[in-house]
Amino acid sequence: MVLKIERFQPDGMNIRMSGGKPSYSHVVTVSGSGKIVYTAGQLARDIDEFQKCGDIRLRYLGVATPTSTTVGVTRLAGPDFMIEIEAVVIVNS
Repeated sequence: MVLKIERFQPDGMNIRMSGGKPSYSHVVTVSGSGKIVYTAGQLARDIDEFQKCGDIRLRYLGVATPTSTTVGVTRLAGPDFMIEIEAVVIVNS
């Protein structure tokens, strides 16, 4: 089965750019025999550590890769944990 992956930014959404390209996608669709749609969460722009997280994502995942949602929590499962990453992977075999 061949999968088609489309990444796009809805009109009116704030888009962080890197090297002239979006550094993440607000929406990613994967279609083949069916279609799965992933959407990124939206948030206010005044978050102290948000820029650091985006830079790390870009370093490891590249430009305009998966959607992402950023949330604020008082702490993660362990006192030394600073970030949690969740991913959905589709393998086209």
